[in-house]
Amino acid sequence: MTKRLLTLNASADFATALEGEGMAQSLNFTTEDTKEAVKAFLEKRPPTCTSR
Repeated sequence: MTKRLLTLNASADFATALEGEGMAQSLNFTTEDTKEAVKAFLEKRPPTCTSR
């Protein structure tokens, strides 16, 4: 997603770039790995990621 945003935002205006970033973050924060990472951080342990 990062590579796609970099490519798209190279020719986009600032508002469009921010909108794309917001949509990407919204999607990424709903993954199981993100939830596990936050939980592991709060529990002060390494995360167990499953690429989901």
